[in-house]
Amino acid sequence: MTVALFSSAVFFSDAVRSESKIILADMPEIWVQQLAGGRLVPLKAAVADSLKNIRGIRSIHRRIWGYWFDGATGAVFSIVAADSTLSGLPLLSHSPLQQLDTGKVLIGSGLAELRNLTTGDFLSITDVGAETFRFEVVGELPPETALLSRDLIVMHPKDARYVLQYADDELTDLAVRVNNPAEAANIGKKIDLLFPDLRVVAKHQLMATYEALFGWRGGLVMYGGLFALLAFLVLAWERASGYSREDRLELGILKACGWQIDEVLRLKMLEGLLISFTATALGIILAWLHVFFADAYLIKPLLAGWSVLYPSFHLSPHLEGSSLLFIMMLSVVPYMIATLIPAWKSAITDPAEIVQG
Repeated sequence: MTVALFSSAVFFSDAVRSESKIILADMPEIWVQQLAGGRLVPLKAAVADSLKNIRGIRSIHRRIWGYWFDGATGAVFSIVAADSTLSGLPLLSHSPLQQLDTGKVLIGSGLAELRNLTTGDFLSITDVGAETFRFEVVGELPPETALLSRDLIVMHPKDARYVLQYADDELTDLAVRVNNPAEAANIGKKIDLLFPDLRVVAKHQLMATYEALFGWRGGLVMYGGLFALLAFLVLAWERASGYSREDRLELGILKACGWQIDEVLRLKMLEGLLISFTATALGIILAWLHVFFADAYLIKPLLAGWSVLYPSFHLSPHLEGSSLLFIMMLSVVPYMIATLIPAWKSAITDPAEIVQG
């Protein structure tokens, strides 16, 4: 059970990191944002024209997005603007809808479930100025994109400006694609030099943030299993402190029958390997079933986070060799040490003394 607990956290963290790498693979290499007082503020559209002169930039996509709190459900939704051809959002590349007109929206599965909305229904959105807008729902975002789109509302840029209160010459940020991804860091430095008041976020920085986030949360679950680990260490300490009377008598009889010290140690080593490998294998199997077939029911809220609008997603099986080695080192090595030390102490003791004592 100790192995299963730690393995579940390791498998879940590895699988989520793998999924995030797949998702981020199609993302732009650089994001450019405007800061004022350390906070994100609207960016002037003219900045995009200035960035076009930097060598190495392939394309610049002007993005408008923001958040909307729905008082009726208590959930926060993301509003994203897409142009009439939906070309700005890669997650809509497989959508049957080819264009999005004003007054029309695409919604994620979360909003559809909470509001019980289907195609043809109308969605009312109230902005910060208490003005209400009504939009016709023309489709639901593909289910395979639920990890990204469950809380998403996609609308025409003109509508997004009204709802989010952006002026005609204002944007949220810029998504920059470069010709050579290896040069993204250098291009980011050039943007920093030209526009010191802009914040440049590179894709590798975002990926590192995901790595740190899920690594930290996985460690949190492992620390949460500290009592189970302590129980395992107490068992190992009890084993290392000395064999029981029956264990020492067994070794004494073997030595009296002519067994050598190396043969006794080899026997106990095989016993320890059999027990520890069996326990580890069963723990890994339980963890695998728990994470990838039971949807990590016990630890998912801790690792994936919590919200009113919880993203539903299924993790694809993923296992890294380093993680498997870590699990083996955690379970097999301590038990083997706790087995061989007392076995060696008993093996070097005179068999007559063991049998008599």
